[in-house]
Amino acid sequence: MTKKRPLTRVNTSVPGADVAVETAAAMASASLVFKTSDSTYSSTLLKHAKQLFTFADKYIGCYISSYEDKFTRAASWLYHAIGDQSYLKYVAGVTEYELVNWGSPTWLSLGERLAITQHPVASAFLASVYSDYMLTSQTGKITCGNDYFKPLDLRKFAKSQADYVLGSNPLKMSFLVGCGDKYQIHASQRGFKIPIDATTGCKDGFKWLYSTDPNPNVAIGVLVAGSFFNETYIDSRNNSMQAANHI
Repeated sequence: MTKKRPLTRVNTSVPGADVAVETAAAMASASLVFKTSDSTYSSTLLKHAKQLFTFADKYIGCYISSYEDKFTRAASWLYHAIGDQSYLKYVAGVTEYELVNWGSPTWLSLGERLAITQHPVASAFLASVYSDYMLTSQTGKITCGNDYFKPLDLRKFAKSQADYVLGSNPLKMSFLVGCGDKYQIHASQRGFKIPIDATTGCKDGFKWLYSTDPNPNVAIGVLVAGSFFNETYIDSRNNSMQAANHI
């Protein structure tokens, strides 16, 4: 490819909390994998995970995208790996009511102005898994602030999110490509929109980007970003905020 790809880095002058804590989460989780087989390597991973988390927490700034949810993921893995209560308190302080809504909204649980179906889908999965854990451990309820939830509540929440993504929404549209009678036909990735037998160069993709024809390659099973908070969706390849595939 002829496009320039300059190297960049994050530091105290040019912070990138999102990248730092994502790496911290990966290292903390990996430390658990190697804890028994290679304790030295596991300790090294954990050491750097803690350093990266501290760096990101002190020098807030984005390299690519938002960082709030990434902090909770990193703190969760660090708590799981170390057992330090400060990480658990960090998770509780950030996520309670700010990132999760356990009600039964028409919209997705983490929907703000941006289209982000990957987050509520992940939340639905975790809620489903945790409801199984509650049943197995005979835990009757969990609390969140002044509210409490039973295993069935978590199941209902998970189902509401999955149903929304699969078409039970005001648009009557499935955000999972290939599922249902109405779904996105202009998912934006190059592999979907450029015919398999096309001969192209690095700068030839625009004619397919702006084409109104359906994608020649149906990306069955791809989850696109989805609708905005006001329940609108523009099925256009150039609408990367909504038509980009997330999973």
